[in-house]
Amino acid sequence: MDVQKIKYAVIDIEATGPNIANGDRIIQIAAIIYQNNEKINEYNMLINPEIAIPPQIAKLTGIEQKDVINAPKLDSVISLWYERLKDCIFIGHNLAFDLRIMTEVFSEFGYSFDPLAIDTFLLSKIIFPLSHGYGLSDLANYLNMELLNAHNALVDARFTSVLVNKIAESINVLPDLLKKKLFYFAEYLPNDEQLIFENPNHFVNNEHLPLIDKETPAENYSDHDDLLRDFILEQWQQQRHLVIENPDFPLKREILYSLAQKMSDLVSVVIIVKNDEHIWKWQQHLQTITTTTFKTLKKKHNYLNVQLLEDIEKKIEPAFLNQTELITWMALIHYYEKYQSIDLSEINNELKMFELLFKLAEDYQISIPPNKAYYQQVQTIKQASITIMSIGTFLQLYQRENLLAVLPESATLFFEDAKDLLEIGLYFQQKQIDLSQMLNLLQELLDIYRFNESSYELVDQKVLMMIQELTTKIHQLMLYLEQKEMNEYPSSGKRTRYISKDDTNFIEMIQQILDLNHHLLTYQSSIPINSQLLKNMKKLSLTHQLVTPDSSNYYWSFSGERLHQKLYHVHIEWNQMSWRHDFWLNISEHFDYLLVSPGNYNYKEDFGIYHRLGEPNGDYLKVNEIPKKKITFQIPVMFLSDHLSENKKDIATSNIQTFIKDQNRRKYLIIVSNQEELLDYHRVFSSDEDLLHQYLIQVRGVHGSVRRIINRIKNENSFILIMTINDLQSSQLVKLPDELMILMEKLPFLSPEKPELQAFSDLIQDERLIFDEMNLPMMVQRMKKIMMILGESHDYYLFDDRVFTRTYSNQLQDMLSSLIQFEWKMD
Repeated sequence: MDVQKIKYAVIDIEATGPNIANGDRIIQIAAIIYQNNEKINEYNMLINPEIAIPPQIAKLTGIEQKDVINAPKLDSVISLWYERLKDCIFIGHNLAFDLRIMTEVFSEFGYSFDPLAIDTFLLSKIIFPLSHGYGLSDLANYLNMELLNAHNALVDARFTSVLVNKIAESINVLPDLLKKKLFYFAEYLPNDEQLIFENPNHFVNNEHLPLIDKETPAENYSDHDDLLRDFILEQWQQQRHLVIENPDFPLKREILYSLAQKMSDLVSVVIIVKNDEHIWKWQQHLQTITTTTFKTLKKKHNYLNVQLLEDIEKKIEPAFLNQTELITWMALIHYYEKYQSIDLSEINNELKMFELLFKLAEDYQISIPPNKAYYQQVQTIKQASITIMSIGTFLQLYQRENLLAVLPESATLFFEDAKDLLEIGLYFQQKQIDLSQMLNLLQELLDIYRFNESSYELVDQKVLMMIQELTTKIHQLMLYLEQKEMNEYPSSGKRTRYISKDDTNFIEMIQQILDLNHHLLTYQSSIPINSQLLKNMKKLSLTHQLVTPDSSNYYWSFSGERLHQKLYHVHIEWNQMSWRHDFWLNISEHFDYLLVSPGNYNYKEDFGIYHRLGEPNGDYLKVNEIPKKKITFQIPVMFLSDHLSENKKDIATSNIQTFIKDQNRRKYLIIVSNQEELLDYHRVFSSDEDLLHQYLIQVRGVHGSVRRIINRIKNENSFILIMTINDLQSSQLVKLPDELMILMEKLPFLSPEKPELQAFSDLIQDERLIFDEMNLPMMVQRMKKIMMILGESHDYYLFDDRVFTRTYSNQLQDMLSSLIQFEWKMD
């Protein structure tokens, strides 16, 4: 037996009686866990048995009904106790009772429990034959120790721990020959007592436990959130690289806030969240639960480069600024002078101050000095107990800085949401070609040569031919993409489209553009053009090879805006489908981490977050948080959309429009899938005079940001709020109004046109597998996240009868069964 793996739990249980099968129930569990001869945890938990405690049991144990009334019920903590005990040697005094009860209750909840086990009652008879009895009180007298409050589980477990130590010490000093004889016979004992004869040193603990400690309260949690938080904390203390997931639905944010605060009492914690909005939300909550000082670190451009500002002030000429630039410059000066703040993220994003500073630096040919404000902020986090930063900031630090030089020593990285980490991380690995801008710059360059004879004479004719050929190739590619867009996707608007690697026309054209661009860059230094144009050309410099020929872990896509059968603002994108494995190897070498999975049900699947994140090498911990009650979604039969109709979007919108008028409620939230549907609803609803007369209609994006429109409707008696699913997930940062009727147009499936799904479909050639293992689990996760945000106090209606289709109705309802049930509404 490997001493590094010796872990044992000394356990004692109190119950209403000896027979679980006949209705007896546990009322207290105590366990003291040792690893490598050191105590690592001590637990003492009261359990609400949900039946009356017999008077004789109350008298024997000292546990009365009032003591357990607010204690957790067994079903809410059984998974916690399983995780605590599953990898321990089970040690008890009169082992059969405790082990049988734990085995039975674990089996009742679907856990298989068959641990190695040691009975100190049997060992005491062998090692202490002169004792007058072998109950704990008798053995305490024999060993000249005092045992008070026997039959309290914690007291009994503590004395049993002392007894294990005494037995191990006694065996350890026996002559080797006698030890071998005893070991030979111990193999025939009913449990695994031979382990202590084989290696007694493994069971000698280095601690003298007090037998009674009235100051140690039982884990009598009235709040299940606190219980779950402490369970995760315990597991993290033992397994410092940990991935946690509640398969039923995402963990409450309040649990994560409290968990991070508790962890910061032990180590420095770096909390890595989605964006600056989430940073703000974490700050608000941490201020209410801790007195610990915490710092934030944002992207470098969020901090005002004061030296650059002063350098520009010396040269700036207001007459040369356009109106937008002038207003932004004045706002920047006012903000800095009045508030003496260097945090530009506090300012409205529409002002784009960072962009203006760098444009002015280029215009006035000012070298950009180091951003002292940013580096001063970096220094402040070195000693911080809690640091909060966005995923983007963290990934920038990882790619461009030495994390060890920036983050606190021995910091633990707390990743708030693995799904956000995956999506933002893949975006950081994306490579783009701004095809529209490249074409504009090339045409501008050609115009310079055509209308400037001196420039034309200076330029190498080979270079000029390359520019012309590159322009032609980009025109050809743009025309090809326009034709592809018109043929496959006739509607207008902003689009992102997948391009198969089997599309040889595209692959050939993009490779020709890459090759021409590469050759052109070798001549750039000799091209006689103005400096600003040259800088812009260099910004669009492309690597010669974006794709490793034998790699399958990527796909191509293009994005653009379609108007009047033309594409504008076209980007060609090279996207990775998953992370490289070396990220987690590098992180775990220097940092502990806790990675929170959002509960997407496919953690271990080939297309789940776990694999696509590059297989984090931490231990996986499944936790359970049980909702108080299910949420009912009513499906109004008479208003269901005709899914076979060519005009199904307008029908769905019209049906919800009619439903609202029939219900005559005052406050509605309509949840749609995407921005395009959002605009469709705005078009239809804003042309309805009756609705405009009765309701304030607010559409995210049309009438402002999520936070702005929610603040606007706070004091309104009647309104219709229309948001996308992504808007709603962002809205968890602000409180939604009460008394809402929630109308969801359709289930939040990922569109089959999503490039990511098409890439996986091409890779594995099995659309059904993509649906079962990627689309459906992600839809369920999004659905439950929405429900967690909105809560139980609203009326919910779904206008999508696909929930009952044979294709996936059973699977879908099973996956949602812990939180949601669907019902037909016939009237």
